[in-house]
Amino acid sequence: MNIRLENKQDFYTVELLTRDAFWGEFEPGCVEHYLAHILRDAPCFIPELDFVGEQDGRVIANVIFSHGSIDSPDGQRHDAISFGPFSVASDWKGRGVGGALLRHALDQARAMGFGIVCLHGHADYYPRFGFRPAREYGVSDDYGVGDALMAMALQPGVLDGVSGVWREDPIFEVDPAKAAAYEATLPYKAPAQRPAAELAFACLPAEAAQAMRALGIAYLPDFNRFSTREIHALPGMDDDAMARLNAVLRAHGVPPKAYPLL
Repeated sequence: MNIRLENKQDFYTVELLTRDAFWGEFEPGCVEHYLAHILRDAPCFIPELDFVGEQDGRVIANVIFSHGSIDSPDGQRHDAISFGPFSVASDWKGRGVGGALLRHALDQARAMGFGIVCLHGHADYYPRFGFRPAREYGVSDDYGVGDALMAMALQPGVLDGVSGVWREDPIFEVDPAKAAAYEATLPYKAPAQRPAAELAFACLPAEAAQAMRALGIAYLPDFNRFSTREIHALPGMDDDAMARLNAVLRAHGVPPKAYPLL
């Protein structure tokens, strides 16, 4: 795979790639491709960290970085960066493409002198790159996110003594009307049919199902918002229950939880 900076000729291709990668993940459609569309003109955008992965002349992956901050209670603002959308073509997922692209981008960010990376993401995937739950560094956000809020130091010691609230750029608060207007300019894509979490709840202990509903898990892809550790810690989630949950997730094309715990 060839890794290079994105150029203007890639924009439309990347936006369609991003739409396909996120479609149905968090809602029947998605807004991540709209974010890709507007981020490139935003002050928070980092053009030197906007990479595509290319195979045989086809763009198969993209990652976009932007500026944010960790705001401490004492008023200090600690610069940090984040990435997303981060997209891989569906027929290339699970083949190491995304990992290679992200490692390249993080190495470049490190070489450019950036110190801290924060993100909301799949808590079972990103630790392999060095990310840890942000709360371990005393960093939280406004939404009470658990393991899915992660942080990593790109330079030695930059997170020592840093605590506070992670703030993304306001551009990530997407206007639904503007996103819908942009979507209307693209080829039609039918809303995704998201499998209901009740398919899993039916084979889990009642107390576990109740706890999952309380977390807002309504569809099977919603399990991606929680780490294996968080799910396993719920009442009634023993080895057998975890195996049954993973069987349902696999049957419906949702990544299973990384169990047994390492």
